[in-house]
Amino acid sequence: MNEKGLDNHTCLYAVNQMDPIKHRYPRIPCWLIMDEKARKAGPISGGATSGYALNRESYKWSTDNSAEIESGVIVKAATIRELAEKIKVPADTLEATVKRWNADITAGKDTEFGRILKRDPKGKTAFAGREAPIVSEPLGEGPYYAVALYPTMLNTQGGPKKNVYGQVMTPQDRPVPRFYVAGELGSMWGSIYQGGTNNAESIVFGRIAGRHAASQKPWA
Repeated sequence: MNEKGLDNHTCLYAVNQMDPIKHRYPRIPCWLIMDEKARKAGPISGGATSGYALNRESYKWSTDNSAEIESGVIVKAATIRELAEKIKVPADTLEATVKRWNADITAGKDTEFGRILKRDPKGKTAFAGREAPIVSEPLGEGPYYAVALYPTMLNTQGGPKKNVYGQVMTPQDRPVPRFYVAGELGSMWGSIYQGGTNNAESIVFGRIAGRHAASQKPWA
């Protein structure tokens, strides 16, 4: 986790922004942009271990991404400007973004998000968002490709506020008698999911709530 740069704790808020006038989410989808070298490097979804396509449809991504290009999942274009037109984003903005990205990689400084630099085994300076053998490279020769990225549901985080006994609280901050929550519902993390914590929270608050409920005077 890069605590000094892009805030990954609340990154979902960035894409969940809603336009109340047009009643839509202008930042969804986001787009992954890559060049021909990246396309040939291997399946861009090869490491997926879960998800609807894998678990429900048993979909296997092609080794060179060609099947996904043919099906339209990956959009292909000869130039960045043409790619922008195909995915319906401002062409000048996308061209400027790619230019800035390439300049940052060359300079070894992330001017947009302040991400920490690390060096790959070949000695090139690149950005790495987490401790993994993955580094970033400039976008080189075309053709160029774009893949739409949508946030998906991982859990049902959020819901009612609870007290230290797991009791659901009213808007006036009073506990609702004999009404308890544990785990994702009414999570202590609010509406932001913290990886792997809901299992522990279910166990801990399930036990707390159970003990408190057992201490109550039985209904007549």
